[in-house]
Amino acid sequence: MLALGAATALLLAVVGDLIASWLSVHSRLTNFAVLRALGASSRQIAGTLAWEQGIIYTTSLLMGIVFGVLLSALALPVLIYTSVAPSGSTSNMPNAAFYIAQTSPPIQMVVPASLWIAFAVLAAICVVALGMIVRVASKPSLSQTLRLNED
Repeated sequence: MLALGAATALLLAVVGDLIASWLSVHSRLTNFAVLRALGASSRQIAGTLAWEQGIIYTTSLLMGIVFGVLLSALALPVLIYTSVAPSGSTSNMPNAAFYIAQTSPPIQMVVPASLWIAFAVLAAICVVALGMIVRVASKPSLSQTLRLNED
C-alpha cells in the first residue's frame, strides 16, 4: 500500500508538471511567433526554451533528491522500535533502559535498486517532455498564430 501511494503521488506530480509546462508554452505561443517574425530562428527559440525548462527540471529533480534524503534522515529514527518480550532478558528492563534500547540500533538507510530505476524513468520522462515542448514552441504557424490573436 505504501508503494502504491508513492507511485500515485509520483504519477500525479509528473502529470501536473507536464501539464504546467505545456500550458506555459501554449500561452506563450504568440510571443514565440512574434520573435520568429522579428527574425529569431526557430533554433534560437528552441534553445532558449530548452534552457529555461531544463533549469526548471534539473532544479526540481535535485530538490526532490535533497528533500527525500532529508525526510528519510529525519523520519527513519522515529520508525525504529524495540519490542519487550514477556520473558527473557528484556522482561525485567526498567523504563530508562527500554528507551535507551530503542535508540541504540545503528540506523542505516538502504536505497533499493528500484528507486534508482524510478529516478531514471522520471528523468527520461522529463527529457521527453522537454523535447515535446521545444518542438511545440519551435514550430508555430506564424500566420495562424498571429491571426488568431488579432483581437
